[in-house]
Amino acid sequence: MSKERNGSPAPKRRREATAEMRPAPAPPTIACVECAEAIPAAARKCSKCGSYQNWRRHVPFGQSTLALVISFIALASSLALGSKAIVETASGLLNAPNSRIGLAVATLDEEKASILLSNSTSRNIVVKDIVCGLHIPIDADQINRDLLASKRDEDTLSDVFLDANEAIGVFLISYTLDGNVVLPPNGRVLIQGLTEHISPPLKTERPSEPKLAEKVGSYCTASGVDEANDFSVGAVGLPIDSVLKLDIVTFINLADFSPSQQEDKAKLLAQINAVRNANRSAREAGKPQ
Repeated sequence: MSKERNGSPAPKRRREATAEMRPAPAPPTIACVECAEAIPAAARKCSKCGSYQNWRRHVPFGQSTLALVISFIALASSLALGSKAIVETASGLLNAPNSRIGLAVATLDEEKASILLSNSTSRNIVVKDIVCGLHIPIDADQINRDLLASKRDEDTLSDVFLDANEAIGVFLISYTLDGNVVLPPNGRVLIQGLTEHISPPLKTERPSEPKLAEKVGSYCTASGVDEANDFSVGAVGLPIDSVLKLDIVTFINLADFSPSQQEDKAKLLAQINAVRNANRSAREAGKPQ
């Protein structure tokens, strides 16, 4: 047995020194969803291939379409305009040659969307992406009552928008198409896209003009390329009746919240429950005896 200079045994001291030299355990890792390389478990983006690890990986557009969607999020979350006015105003955000696809939304729910697309050009357009941004009301029952109380009819619903405090953010939804959809020259095609992914509700920055932040609206976009490989895009604002039948709790439960966002998800659900209970109590208190 080896000894120190004073003759005492050394194994314990050696074990302690070895423990001090031992490296700290490596942080937990996961496999990248695209390239399968090991990356930190909390990473939002892979350092190897650059792929997002959250819902963003399911929204397959390039920079032009992404810029369009960002513009629409800002527009739909701030302007108190009718659907037609949204499209006209949004067209000013795009380069005129790009606005070649027309949209009309037939049905929309958490599982799918049926959309009529039209082509205003003399070339075939291959549509690759359908994306919608939905501001869903916290308490649709209350809004329906308010609309009935104000005697709104179907002809005016396109001019009705949610108050900003009646929604918690915009759900960005991408749809899977059955292959690439070809729009014939000056033609129309009714397509059905299955929901591919739903983002958590995204907060948008409010404009500096306070009165512009009082109302929010929803929209859908389509994008693709024509025979000359030129980028083509189209967009439409949605009237309020398109989202009144949607349940915000269903969308939250389907949205791709990461493990680190579970607390945020719980807070949103608690907020929704509190608003609905408060509205219900107010309605009960206001009932004639």
